[in-house]
Amino acid sequence: MSIDSEKCVWANGTAEDVRVFDTDIGKIGGLFCYEHHMTLEKYAMFIKGEQVHAGLWGGHGFVKDTMDFASRQYAFEGQVFVIISAGYMEESMIPDSFALKKQTIWDYPGGSGIISPRGEYIIGPVYGKEEILYAEIDLDQIIRAKTVIDSVGHFSRPDIFRFEIIG
Repeated sequence: MSIDSEKCVWANGTAEDVRVFDTDIGKIGGLFCYEHHMTLEKYAMFIKGEQVHAGLWGGHGFVKDTMDFASRQYAFEGQVFVIISAGYMEESMIPDSFALKKQTIWDYPGGSGIISPRGEYIIGPVYGKEEILYAEIDLDQIIRAKTVIDSVGHFSRPDIFRFEIIG
């Protein structure tokens, strides 16, 4: 039987770990990698008022397409800006002195970018190199996106559904 090593280390936590922080530039939250596929965790971030989302990804090559569509969906579904930070690393960047260099697959193509609340890239994604990305965001775009679909407003059907964060 094979167990995903990431789940052995990072799977545990409490409701207090699902947080959105008030800052001068808006309400910021974040998730890592496949947490972007956890429907209830995403919804918790949305109802906490997240406006800017830090989408952190290990950036493994085998999740490249998943990372792209999950990040764009997150932005569209939550009407938030998503800043993707994805790992970029090639074998040539690893010192020959690292004992496990040849036993490891160094497939981290990157994919960083910034996505609008409509699910469209403002800048990026950037693959195959290190690069710092800059973009101006206008939080009023969130209001405009919510006029189309507001996943935590009346579209969420609060008259028949209830979501509770325990903890």
